[in-house]
Amino acid sequence: MPVPGTLLPDPYGTTRDSVYLGEPGLPSISSPQYQIGYSFRHSWSTFWEFRQKARLTSYSVTGPIIFASLDGLDPTGLGIDGRTVTRSGFFYRGNSDIFSADNQIQGRFGGGPLIHDVLAGFDYLHYRSHTAGDGFDLAPIDLYAPVYGSPPASTGPLFDSLSKLKEWGAYAQYRVKFIDRWVGQVGVRRSEVTNTSISLPGGDRSDQPDHRITLSGGVMYVSPSGLSPYASYSESFEPQVGYDPLPGGAIPPPSLGKQTEFGLKWNDPTRHLDAAVALFELKRENIVNPDPANPGFSVLVGEQRHRGAEFELNLQPISAADLRFAYAYLDAEITHSFNGDQGLTPPNVPRHAASAFGTLAGTALGLPNGAISLGLRYTGTRRGEVPNVYLPSYVAADIGARYTIGRTEIGLNVKNAFDRHYYTGMLFGGVQPGEPRTLVGTVTVKAR
Repeated sequence: MPVPGTLLPDPYGTTRDSVYLGEPGLPSISSPQYQIGYSFRHSWSTFWEFRQKARLTSYSVTGPIIFASLDGLDPTGLGIDGRTVTRSGFFYRGNSDIFSADNQIQGRFGGGPLIHDVLAGFDYLHYRSHTAGDGFDLAPIDLYAPVYGSPPASTGPLFDSLSKLKEWGAYAQYRVKFIDRWVGQVGVRRSEVTNTSISLPGGDRSDQPDHRITLSGGVMYVSPSGLSPYASYSESFEPQVGYDPLPGGAIPPPSLGKQTEFGLKWNDPTRHLDAAVALFELKRENIVNPDPANPGFSVLVGEQRHRGAEFELNLQPISAADLRFAYAYLDAEITHSFNGDQGLTPPNVPRHAASAFGTLAGTALGLPNGAISLGLRYTGTRRGEVPNVYLPSYVAADIGARYTIGRTEIGLNVKNAFDRHYYTGMLFGGVQPGEPRTLVGTVTVKAR
């Protein structure tokens, strides 16, 4: 959706969420996915165990992707007449294969006041993806009185590339418990990555080897009263898998992160109550976004710092009811940027968010095998991509019900039950409408 008629006033009124700016006559997007894997476990004794997991995933995406050309630097995003939208797109072809495996050995030993847990592992990941797109233009469309039937006018190949990633990691973790009161844990991981991008059909190749040692650790005191203060620190190293290349064909560098957290947990089993509060700071480097000026490419947007607090409360006032409450306060800032927005809050990040969720078991309703639930989600005001434009806060409600018959569970969930009109964020200078009322039915059958 364009900014006028959604976040800013427009002389022609409010833009309807149901308006479609694409072409109904074009093929739909198809995305089949397949997975196969296994999990293996072997114990030599009650103290030592070996575990292995492996999975192969294959998926593809084929079909047209259409962009309404809404310039993120222009608050109007429309034509001179205030109602015409320019359209372009590309026919996307992509297929990806991912193989991952993880091997772990874990041991527990000690006695008396000290209990030791050790864990060592080795994992491997192989990722291969081929993506291509052929560009096209469509005739402009009237936002308030759309007329369809425009044939796509080819603009030629837009991008065609092959991406490969190989990563292996060796890691170890040590955990100790002292007189059932103090718990400490430290971990270390060594990651080796080879990221390759090949531009087709020319065959221009770009290789990016990376490696990193990341650390983690934490300590907690479990008091007899149920209060447990803790502190933790962790580092992250994540290859930018699945992102389009940077302009010029370079591969986006790995994302780096550091998180520090201090918190307090409280558990009172006699009152069926537990609560937690945490203060945290998270720093991320090498953040990648789609490049709005070059479809099919990515752009580095710099570094961000997220600092805030979280609160959670879970209680069971009666045996048939569970209540959960959560609140988060987030002070986010762009600490380094290539886009001229340093010092601002990152787009689409709320300062306040909260949720409340309740479940009532069927025993209270005369249906011992059933349950109903109600949830409320609140998201605060967020800064948009367009200067001086903000997305308003909203509250959405979700309702669910489930019933079990033998080994079969039947469920029905209604998201945004009251069909609340809201916006989730901005992307490419356009406004993303929230999901309307959606019904999801599930049937789950357990083998045993």
